Parts: sequence; C-alpha cells; structure tokens
Amino acid sequence: MNFSTLFDRRRNALLAGAALGLILASGLTTAARADGGTGGASGPVAGGAGGIGDSGAAGADGTTNTATGFLGLWGSGGGGGAGGGGNGGNRGGASVGGGGAGGTAGSPDGAAGVLGGGGGGGFNGAVAGNGGAGGDAAGVSVGAGSGTTTLGGAGGGGGGGGGFGLGTGGSGGAGGAGAATEAFTTSNGAGDVVTIIVGGGGGGNGGDGGVGNLHGGSFSTSSVGGAGGAGGVGGQGIADVTVTGSGATANATGTGGNGADGGDGGIGNLQAGSFTFNANSIGGAGGAGGTGGNATATATANLIDGGALSIATGAMGGTGGNGGAGLEVTGSNATVLNAATSTGGNGGAGGNGGDADATASGEFATVVSTGGNGGKGGIGGAGAVFTGSSVSFTNLGSVIAGSGGAGRNGGGGAYTIAGLIRSSSWYVGAGGTGGAGGTGVLFGSTNSLFNNAGSVAGGAGGAGGAGGLASGAGGQGGAGVQFAASGATFINSGQISGGNGGASFGVNKGAGGAGVIGSGLTITNSGTISGGLDGGGTVRQFAIELTGGSNAISPGGTITGGIQLQAGSLMPALPGSTVGATLNVNGPTFLAPGSAYTIRLSGAANDSITATGVATVSGATVSATISGGSGSPFGQHTIITASAISGTFASFSASSTSAFLQESLSYDATHVYLNITGNGAGGNVDFTTVTQTVNQFNVASALNAAGNANGFSGPLFNALVGLSAVQARAAFTSLDGEAATGAQRASFRFMDQFLNLMLNPFVDGHFGAATGGGVTGFAPEEQANLPPDLAQAYASVFKAPPPASFAQRWSLWNAAFGGSGKTSGDPVIGSTDTRLSTYGVAGGIDYRLSPSTVIGLAAAGGGTNWGLSDSLGSGRSESAQIGAYARTVIGPAYIAESIAFANHWFTTDRTALGGNLRATFTGQSIGARIEGGYRLAVTPNFGITPYAAAQAQAFRSGAYSETDVNNLGFGLTYAAKQATDVRTELGARFDHPTLLGGTPLIVRARLAWAHDFVDTSSLNAAFQTLPLSNFTVFGAPIPHDSGLASIGADWYLNQNWKLLAKFDGEFAKRSDLYAGTVALRYSW
Repeated sequence: MNFSTLFDRRRNALLAGAALGLILASGLTTAARADGGTGGASGPVAGGAGGIGDSGAAGADGTTNTATGFLGLWGSGGGGGAGGGGNGGNRGGASVGGGGAGGTAGSPDGAAGVLGGGGGGGFNGAVAGNGGAGGDAAGVSVGAGSGTTTLGGAGGGGGGGGGFGLGTGGSGGAGGAGAATEAFTTSNGAGDVVTIIVGGGGGGNGGDGGVGNLHGGSFSTSSVGGAGGAGGVGGQGIADVTVTGSGATANATGTGGNGADGGDGGIGNLQAGSFTFNANSIGGAGGAGGTGGNATATATANLIDGGALSIATGAMGGTGGNGGAGLEVTGSNATVLNAATSTGGNGGAGGNGGDADATASGEFATVVSTGGNGGKGGIGGAGAVFTGSSVSFTNLGSVIAGSGGAGRNGGGGAYTIAGLIRSSSWYVGAGGTGGAGGTGVLFGSTNSLFNNAGSVAGGAGGAGGAGGLASGAGGQGGAGVQFAASGATFINSGQISGGNGGASFGVNKGAGGAGVIGSGLTITNSGTISGGLDGGGTVRQFAIELTGGSNAISPGGTITGGIQLQAGSLMPALPGSTVGATLNVNGPTFLAPGSAYTIRLSGAANDSITATGVATVSGATVSATISGGSGSPFGQHTIITASAISGTFASFSASSTSAFLQESLSYDATHVYLNITGNGAGGNVDFTTVTQTVNQFNVASALNAAGNANGFSGPLFNALVGLSAVQARAAFTSLDGEAATGAQRASFRFMDQFLNLMLNPFVDGHFGAATGGGVTGFAPEEQANLPPDLAQAYASVFKAPPPASFAQRWSLWNAAFGGSGKTSGDPVIGSTDTRLSTYGVAGGIDYRLSPSTVIGLAAAGGGTNWGLSDSLGSGRSESAQIGAYARTVIGPAYIAESIAFANHWFTTDRTALGGNLRATFTGQSIGARIEGGYRLAVTPNFGITPYAAAQAQAFRSGAYSETDVNNLGFGLTYAAKQATDVRTELGARFDHPTLLGGTPLIVRARLAWAHDFVDTSSLNAAFQTLPLSNFTVFGAPIPHDSGLASIGADWYLNQNWKLLAKFDGEFAKRSDLYAGTVALRYSW
C-alpha cells in the first residue's frame, strides 16, 4: 500500500467525522423546565423565602449507532429537565423578601442534570428585592461507546429584579453555570473508528434590573435602577478516546459551553408625562457576560498505523448587559425640566472566551486547538430618553450617558502532539468588541424642543478585548444629543459633548461620538458643541452630523469637531435672521454628494462658513437666495473658507429677484466664491432692459451713464441692482421727480383764475348799466320793454343818469375763489395721474373814467395743492398776485383787458426707495387777457353775447435741489424752467334778467372752446450724487383743446350792493377741472 495514499485517506476520514459531529451537536436542545414553587408570604418583620422549584422530568435514554467505515453516527443521552424558579417573598415593611432558589432535576440515564431558574424579586415600599440566582447545572462523567454525542445541561437563568420601588430597583439575579461534562471510551478492535463529541452546558442569562422610580409630576428623591445580573459561565467539555487495535482511529472533539449574556440594567426613572425633577436619576449597570467554557480533547492510538484526531474548541464569552437609561419619558406633549443629574448605567463587560487544550498521539496525529472568542461589551445606557412626540425638555443640570462595557479577551490554550506524521493548528480566540457608549439625550419622535443650559455628555465606548485571531474593536462613543425624527428645534447655551471611542489592542480604535445627530434641525448655539475623540485620542468625531431634511445653524458659540451634512440641506444661519453672519467651525466641513449648501446674499453681505479643517464639497450643490440690500453686491463673495477645499460643487442655482445680476462660482486653494456681475456688456449693469415708459427709460439711461463712468456703487445703485423687473420699473418711476412738474401746471391754473376774475365782473355787469344802454346793463329804454314787475324792479336800481352831466363813480369788490380737478397721466410717457386744487381771496377797486370806460386794480392771495397718484409725490404753493384791468363799452359791443403778476413759494415732497425728499423753491408768472364781444338782445329778458378772447402766460423757476432727509443719495437737482401757455377762446355768453325776492337777478351762462399752445410739462433733472446722470422727466400733459362751461348770477341787493356767484367747468381729454367764485361789490 502506498504510504502517502493511506495517510490521505485516514486524514480525510478523521476530518469528515469531526465535521459531522459538530453539525449534529449544534442541533441539540435542552429539556423544558418545570414551574417552580410559590414563595412564602411576608410576615410582619421580613418577607418569606421563595419556594423550591419542582424537579424537572427525566431525560430519555440515548441511542447508539454502529460505526460503518470512517463515517459514524451517534446517539445522544437526554438531558434532565430544569426546575422552575420560586416566587419572591412579599411584604410592606423595611425588609426585603428574597428570591426563591431554583429547583433541581436529575437524570437516571447518565446524561447531564440541570437546575432551575432563579426566583423573582421581592417587593416592599422602599427598595425592590433582587432576583434570585439561577441554579447551576450538575456536572456528569459518563462512559460512552463509539459514535456517542454528549451535551451538558444549561444553567438556570437569573431571576428578574424586583418591581418598582420608591427609589431603587432590584438587581437581576445571576445566571447559573452550565454543566461540566466529561465523556471517555476505550476500544481495542482492529480498524475501529471511535468518535466522541462532548459539549459543556451553556450558562444561564442574568436577570434584568428593576426600574428605580415611577412618578408623575415633580419629585426630589433620587432614583436608581437595579443592576443587571451576571451571565452564567459555560460548562467545560472533556472528550477522551483511546484505541489499541491495529489500524484503529480515535476522534475526540471537546467543546465548552457558551458563557451567557448579562442582564440589562434597570431604568433609573420612568415617567409618562410632564414633570420636574430636582434629584438625581441613575440607570442600572448592565450585568457582565459569562466566561465561555473550556474544552479538553484527548485522542490516543497506541499501535502501528493508528490515527488520532483531537479537536478542542473553547466557548465564546457572553455579551455584557446594556446599561439602563437614567430617565425615560414615554408620553407625548410632555414638558420636562431637569435641575439635577441624570446618569445612564454603564454597559456590562463581556465574558472571556474559553481556553482549548488538544492532545493527539499516534502514527498519524492531528490536533486543532481554538480558543473561544471574547464576549462583546454591553451598550451604555442613555442619560435621558423621550419616546413621545412634541416633547419640550429644558436642562439646567447635567445629563450623562453610561459607558459601553469592555469586550473581553479571546481564549487561549495549548496542544500536545506525538507521532510519526503530525499536523497541528492552534488559534487564540478573537477579542470581543467593546460596547458602544450611550446617547446623552435621545428624542425618538417628531416636533421635539430641547433647550440646554446645562451639560450633556455621551458615554465612552468600551475597550476591545485582546485576541489572537483578531483583537476586538473599541466601541464607538455615544452621541451627546440625537434626534431620531426630523424637525426638532435645539437651543444650546451650555455644553454638549460626544463620548470618546474605546481603545483597542489592534488598529480598530473606536470612533468618538458626535455632539449632535439629527435631520431637519434648527440649531441656535451660543454654547459649546463638540465631538468625542477616537480610542487612540487623535481623531475627533464631527460635532454635528446632519442626516437629511432642511437644517439651519445659527452663527455663534463654539463647534469643535466639524460639521457633516450627509443628506438634505444646510444653511449657516437661521431663517429670517440678518444676512451676513459667518458660521465658525473648529474642524472640517463635509458636504456629501447630493446634499445642498444654502446661502443668502443681500447687497454686499452674504452667509458663509469658516472652517479650520478641510471643506469637502465634491458632488454637493449650492443654492443661493439673492436680494437687494445695503452695499454693492458686485464682485467676489466668500461663501466657504477652509484650510483646503476638496473637490468642486456639482451644480449651482440662484434664486434671485434681480433683473440685473448674473451669478457664478469660483475656487482657490482655500476658498469658494460666489461671483456677481451685471447683466450688461463687460459685466456692467444695463437698467434700460426692463423699462416700459419714456420716463423710466430716461432715468435708467441716466443711471447707466453714471454707472459706466463712475462704477455701479453707492446707496442708489445698491438699492436698485437687487430688484426684479417689476420692482425696478416702480423704482424708476419713484425716482424720476415727476412731482416737481406740477409747479408749472399749478401756476398756470392760479393765474388763469385771477385773470378771469378781474374781467368777469365787467363782462357780467357788476358795474351796473351804462348810460344809454350797455352790453349787459339795461338802459331805461330797454327796461320799458320788460314785463311790468321786472321793469319796476330794475328801474329802482338802474336809475337814468342826470341829463346834464356824468357823475364819476368808484367801486370796491371782494371775491373768494377756488377749484379742483384731475389730469390723467400718459401711459406711453409714463406720467401719472395728477390732482390739483386752488384757493384764494381777491379784492379790487375800479374807477369809471367815462360812462363807457372803467379801469381798476386788484390783488389776490392764495395757493395751490397737487398730488400724484400711487403716493409718488405732492406739492403746494403759497402765491401773491397783483393785476390791473380795463373795459370799454361801445354800444352793444365791449372790449376788456387784464394783466397780472404773481410770485409763488413752492414746496414738494416725495418718497423714493424709502428715502424722503423735499424741495423748496420760488417761481414767478405773468399773464394777460383780452376779450371782446357783441351782445344780441334776443328778447327783452334774454341776450346772447358772442365773444373771442386771447390769453398769454409765462412761468419761470430757478434751478434748485431737493433735500435728502435720509441721506440716501436719491435727491435730484432741477434745472431752471421757463414755460408759456397761449390760449384762444371762442364762445358765447348768455344773460337772463329775472327777480329774486323782488330784487333784480341776472342769470348768466357761458359756453366756449379753448385751445392752448402750451409747453410740455417737463423738467431737466440730475441725481445729486451721480455725475453725468442728467435726464428729462415729463408730467401729465396739459390738454390743448378744452370745452368751457359756466353758470352764475348777479343779484342786485340795492343801488349800492351786488352779490355775484358762478361755477366754471373745463373739460378735455384726460382732464376735468372745476372752479367756483363768490364776489361782493359796493359802488358809490
């Protein structure tokens, strides 16, 4: 037989048998436990002990299968049933009822017996009882034939901690140890293949600690959650096989039982609604994990050609229990105030891995020795947990999360091998991972509000265990504050810190915890937020980690560790705050691909981030909101400053109302810039692109000229460049100074009324009848044709003059006049609607040179008011006038003339882009009117007088400037202005004599057409602070053709007194004007 072939066949057979044995062993289960007995009732002094649990049922006999060739199947002996735990004692006094002991169970077939679980904790009014310890499984030592599998019984679980006390929760009971199991056999048959697989029993899990306190409202008593019980240790597995027959093979596999998990610590303080606490809350510590069971495997082949395979595997250590939260609030809409300290419990340490010892001797010998992996550390308990929605938490004290438990070491061991041909493998188990630190404050639902004026600290990560295959990683530090749901508001004036990461014997140091984690956060920070250091003490975690949603962080306070935006958007300022603040970050800034960096720019100010570390922007986007403001927006605006810029933004978008700005991004080694240029050629601004009227275009062109020559900077440009097209058109209209054009219109209207006032008393006959008849008087021969009553009344007033001579006569008169009207603007020109009103009083004296000629002097004082629509400006004047007039009657014809001079003191007020502008200046006007007509007596008491008139006016004002009340630079300087208005009139006057109260009354009317040869209502202006900004502004146009209508009456009270009243209307396209006059005349 070929030696090497034989060796390969035996080696393969050994390995195959071992593998199958492990598979079958993994499918075994322990027997069910019976219920334990009831604990005794408490007496007047102390609680009774728990009862002993009932015995478990006996296990079934194992079966034996005959080996065939090199592949063997084996039966298993049944394990004994586990007894149940006894109930804890119960009383209301100071003493505590203890937990009952676990019940026992035996097994008559030689398999492992086990003990039952621990009893429940006792209760009383002050301190909750501790849970009873779980029972240990009984060890067993049995002989076994070839193909036998033996599994040890599991230890009983520890009892849970007692129920709620008024301060301290009961600790969980420790888990029972797993059974130590030994199996051995001997064979002397030639060619036998003998296999034994032995497993130790697993330890029982530790019981959980009880809750320290359950209250509503405020409380001032400290509360402590119960500690979790330790996990039970795993049982030892021992396998021993000896063969003496020629060519026989011995296979021995020993596996330790796994260590059990430690129990979780109890919550220090459990609440369901609003409350205030002034005393400390402490969560219970997690129980330690049980140590994994050791394993021993011995395989001996004593003769030539004998083979030996020995496999020893130490068991895994148990995981440490998690620490309990210091405080947990389950209700929604709760308001919580902390003025004390809330501390989460530390996580329990993991159990060490079991050792492995393998021995093999024979001509062909193989050993495999593998230590068990170390158990993981438990997670630290949170300082405070809020599970409901719309919770408001104010922290004035301290919130401290528990540290993660340490991971334990991997199991070691040894091996011994003797033989001609040997093969060995020896492994030290991997170290356990350290437990993660607890979170300082954890919010589990939406609409949370956290106001921190105290301190919050995340728990430190547990250290990783040592190991041969791999060292355990250190646990990650816990976050200081974590918001599990989006949309929270966080106000911090205190200290927030993430926990440090756990150390490690390898390279896998635990990462530090973030200071704050959440999505859709609004953070107002005036305190300190910092991330924790890694397990090596060199790398700091991000202070703020944003996982999605729209986030905003106010500038201020200290941020140590940097900011990470994983998804969503980040604005380095609060919505509605003043634009221009800088968010300072001690550390890096990381903007993940697809995330958005949102900034605002207003005038020269913009939001930004300054980081001491690297700013990573690859694949992220920039979204800028641009609006008008103070300062020039043009040029480079720094939006990120860092020690280095990594990558470029994937895209850029600007939400800008401006019709005149263009935006782009640029970079250098340490900055990201937002560049703003104008919409015109060469990056300049072209304001004319949005204009729609002549006035708007004129203003925009002036601004272009000034900006191109001197630069588009200064308050006026800064206020304009951020405007939309609609806003800009409104701004140009408010800037054009149209209100000043109303002075020309007002002076023409005031002079027109005075000139007509001086003539109308003559034309309408307020000097009485002329001798021998008159245009509007009634001579004696005319009066004879009137009806008798009229003739008599008129004869009493209009006496015939003495036939021999002419008596010279004087007259005095006083009048009050005024009017108002509206002229519509021209939409093409861009002028606006103007309302104008006048008022005044006048007086005069006249002298009759001859029966047909009268001369006179008059004076008037008054003023005008005008205003533009849409509150674009207004003006007023105070005016003084003097004039002279004359009239000559030639039969039924007449001719009348008047001339006047006026001085005006003007004031204008307007608002432009929020600035108040006022001007005061003077102007002068002169005017003259000539009128002639011929009266036709249609009937004795009705006459028509066709007439024609010509009127000329001239107005001038000197150059003047507005006063910029707010010093914004929007004021205008106006050039001197001269304007004329020449009017012609054709029309007819109507008179009808009648009586009023037995005294003469002459009703009069007028209809006429007027044509004005008038200069445009315009002014040349320039911005005071902008050289080369001259432009022309046009006001509402004065109409060229108008219809005139008047109605009035002369009432002759007696021979000396007469009262006159009339109403005038002037109607034109886009203009309607109305005026009224009342006069009183005395003649002697």
